[in-house]
Amino acid sequence: LIRRIPKRGFTAPFRKVYQVVNVESLNRFEVNAIVGPSELKMAGLIGSEKELIKILGKGSLKKQLTVKAHKFSESAKSLIQGCGAKMEFLTYK
Repeated sequence: LIRRIPKRGFTAPFRKVYQVVNVESLNRFEVNAIVGPSELKMAGLIGSEKELIKILGKGSLKKQLTVKAHKFSESAKSLIQGCGAKMEFLTYK
């Protein structure tokens, strides 16, 4: 039994890996813009439009935007709603 157990730990085969974007980096977009995966890719904030996106709450948001992502952290939700911006959840793959 000891010989069969892996010695280097475990990696979950079905884990979800997110591309993270901080709220402060969304200030580069214009007021009332719709920020989705294609806009984030064109701005160079993410590597691929096809992978999952998570918005994190580092920094502050100064513009009203519509942000589309797969997941938002609790601090990002409060910052986005406090600024008067909107959140839209994208569906998973």
